Amino acid sequence: MKNIRSILAFIVISSALLIISGCDPPAYTYWEVNRVEVIDHVPFIHVSEKSSWGIGGDVTKPDRYFQSDDFGETWQELNDSQLSIGDGEKGLGRKIIGHCFASNPRICYRIMGEEKIEISRDGGSSWQIDWNNSAGRVEFLSRSPYFSRMLKVVPDTIPYDLGLLESDSGLYVIIAMGNQGVLVKNPDGSWSRYAIGNISEPFPANPLPFSASSPEELIMGVGKEFLILTALSNLVLILLLMYGLWRLSAASPQSKKSGLLGERIVAIAIIAVAIIVCVFNVYLIYIFFFIPIITLFVLIFWIVEHKQQKNTRFDIFAVAGIYSLAFIAGGIIPFVTYAIGGIKYYGVAVVCSVIFGITIMVFGFRAENLMVRNSALVEITASEE
Repeated sequence: MKNIRSILAFIVISSALLIISGCDPPAYTYWEVNRVEVIDHVPFIHVSEKSSWGIGGDVTKPDRYFQSDDFGETWQELNDSQLSIGDGEKGLGRKIIGHCFASNPRICYRIMGEEKIEISRDGGSSWQIDWNNSAGRVEFLSRSPYFSRMLKVVPDTIPYDLGLLESDSGLYVIIAMGNQGVLVKNPDGSWSRYAIGNISEPFPANPLPFSASSPEELIMGVGKEFLILTALSNLVLILLLMYGLWRLSAASPQSKKSGLLGERIVAIAIIAVAIIVCVFNVYLIYIFFFIPIITLFVLIFWIVEHKQQKNTRFDIFAVAGIYSLAFIAGGIIPFVTYAIGGIKYYGVAVVCSVIFGITIMVFGFRAENLMVRNSALVEITASEE
C-alpha cells in the first residue's frame, strides 16, 4: 500500500512538473560582448555565450575569444591555445572606464555606465558626449523579433568596456556593446557597428537599427501602441456619445422621454466591460478593432446621407466617431515619430501622445456641446413657428 502511494505521488508530481514546464517558453542562446583588450596593437574581445529564460537554449561554450586584424571590422574566433587575454570572465559588467592614447595623452575616452561615450581633448579636465545614438532606443530595439521572443533579455544600449587602438592608419576606439556587438570609432571620426559571429542560432551579437527604415520595422515599432490606442478610442467614442446624449436630453424637451437613460446605462456597461478586459488581458482588446472599422463605414454613410438624415442622435454619434478616429491618428503620431528616430526617448512620445489625446477629447466634447445647442435652437424656433 505504501509503495502504491509512493508511485501515485511520483506520478502526480511528475505530471505537475510536466504541466508547469509545458507553460514555459523556449530559451534562446545569445552572445554578449563584454570585454575589450588591445595587446601589441591587436584588439581582442571576450564574448559570453548566454541563454534566455525558458526551456532549452543550451550553452555550448560559455567563454569565447575573438581577434580582429582589420581594426574591429571583422573578428576571428580563437581556440583555447590562442587565448591572449586570460581565461574566463574577468571584471565584467558596466563600470566606469577611461583611457587616453599613449601617443596623444590629451585625447581620452570614458564610459560611465550610461547610454553614452564621452571624449576629452584636454587630458580629462573636461568631457563631452561623443556618441549616444543608443540613448532612449531600448524600447524600439526590444520590438525586434530577435528580442521579443526572449524573456528577461533586453538589447544592450550601455557600453560594457572600451579599448584604444593606435596604428599607422590612425587612432581607433573599440567599444564592447554586449548583445549589440562591437562599436568602433574610425580615424575620420565616424562610428561603425559590427556583428560578432556568422551563425544564426544561437544568433550572434548583431547590432540592430536604432530607427525604422522600412514599413515592416515601422509596424513593428508602433504595433503595441496602435493596439492600445484603438481600444482607448472605443472608450472615447462611448464617452463622447454618452455626453452628447446627456446634453441632448437636458437641452431638448422632446428628448427627455425618449429612452436616453437606457442608452446611457448600456454605454456605461460597455465602458465597464472594456476596462475590465483591458486590465486583465491586453490581448483581448483585439476585439475592439472591429468598432473603428464599423464607425468608419457609418461615418461614410453619414456624409453621403447627411442632407436626408435629419436625426440629431445620429449626428451626435457621427461627431463621436470622427473624434474617436482622430484620437487614434493623433495618438499614434508621436510613436511613429519615435520609431523613425524623430523623437529620441520613448517617454517623450508617451507624453506627447497623452497631450494629443486629451486635446482631441476636449475638442470632441466641445463639438458635441455645440451640436446639441444648435439642435436645441432649431427645435425651439420650429416650435415657436
